[in-house]
Amino acid sequence: MKIGFELMTQRAWTILPDSSFSIAILWNKVKIPSSSGKDIFHEAGMVLPNKILTGTGRIHHISVDTINHFSPLQSQKCRLVSCPKDPPSTLHLNITVPNSSIVNTIYQTSFIKMWKRKDSEIQDTVLYFDPLSVQNIQKSQFEIDLSHSLTKLD
Repeated sequence: MKIGFELMTQRAWTILPDSSFSIAILWNKVKIPSSSGKDIFHEAGMVLPNKILTGTGRIHHISVDTINHFSPLQSQKCRLVSCPKDPPSTLHLNITVPNSSIVNTIYQTSFIKMWKRKDSEIQDTVLYFDPLSVQNIQKSQFEIDLSHSLTKLD
């Protein structure tokens, strides 16, 4: 089975130059290295509603050289990564945002899309932020406990 996650916008987001968003999957508290993803915005712009701020397994540099600016890259799906053989007892996402002042905005105006591929079937599930499942790690870094979503992985 393969899984992937995307941090998605619910509304338009103004992005400041040199902002970056990153994400990684922690399976039983261990980072899956291939799950690391980062979107780096080298110029100011706008990410439209229902677009991806960052996704697992993808690295994007958005700059003046990017064709049509943000929109095409923010529509490219995350890369699904292979799950470890051991079933997880915990599943977390580690997310880093450009600065701590937008953490509350992230909770209120974004959501997580979880992708799962088993055999040839691909499913997506929308997960909204539950304040009780979020743990602040550093000023602009937090973890989301998705262990309650483990039943969706079966």
